[in-house]
Order: sequence, then structure tokens, then C-alpha cells
Amino acid sequence: YEISACLVGSEMCIRDRGPDHERSLAAEVTLAEAELMVGDTRRARDMTLRVLRLRTEALGPEHNLVVEVLLLLAKIAIRDADAREALARAQAALEARVASGESKRLVNAARFFVAQAYVLAGEPQAAGAVARQIVFEGPLAGELRGWCVSDCQAELAELRGPPTPP
Repeated sequence: YEISACLVGSEMCIRDRGPDHERSLAAEVTLAEAELMVGDTRRARDMTLRVLRLRTEALGPEHNLVVEVLLLLAKIAIRDADAREALARAQAALEARVASGESKRLVNAARFFVAQAYVLAGEPQAAGAVARQIVFEGPLAGELRGWCVSDCQAELAELRGPPTPP
């Protein structure tokens, strides 16, 4: 896939917009996630910010593919211990998912990042309030529980705090 002839500065030309362009962006997100796994948060952030800008321009800020990138940026910020950035990105993603009527599964994933960002910001009460809103129910509950393995379950239990009496 040759894009060098199609570059203008750092922008891809209009001819590259479409399914092939989105596949390229999806590959870039995957590479950014790989960079994050090996600890290169700067490179992961740079790649992800580029994808965020291009997807936002093409799809609008509320599109699910844009929201996924916001959550990846929140994860990167959490790794970098940047509470303010993590909270801003995670809250924006959560608001977009709620506003667009996304599934509970996707809303809960965003809530989990918001809770983690609050923990990082030193706000355990806010983290607990958000974590208590995360519910594993419905036809995808098993999938969610599988995604949120024991470490995640323990973290959620800690964030939620002791159960409140009825």
C-alpha cells in the first residue's frame, strides 16, 4: 500500500479516505497498543493522537471509532500517571457513549477507565461512585466477566468499597 505519493505535508490526500484508509488507521491503533505494551507511551500517544485527529475529522467526535481512540489515550495517560489527561479522555469517551446510546458493555468499559483515572487522581470516593455503576448483566455478561479477569474484579471490588446496607 503506497501512500508516499499521496502525502501532502503530514496529511493523506482525499483519495486515501475510505475503507483502505480506515484499515490503515486501525492498523496504526493496533501498533500503538503494541507500543504501549512494550512501554513506549510517547510513541503510542503520538500515533493515537494522529488517528484521533483523522478519525474525528472524517467521522465526527461522537463516532464509536473516535471514542475507542479516546479510551486508548486514557489508557496511555494512566500508564504515564497523568491523572488529568486520563480523566479528561475517559470522561469524554463515557459521555459520548452514553449520549449515543451505546450498549451497557461499552458504557461500562468507559466507566472502568473513568474509575481508574479517579484512583490515579487520588479521588477514591469518585472512583467508587463510578465503579458502583458498572454492572455485569445481560447476554454479554459472561463476555464482560471474561474480559474483566480476577485482577480487574478485585480492583472493582476495592473501588466499590463495602456494600451499603439496603
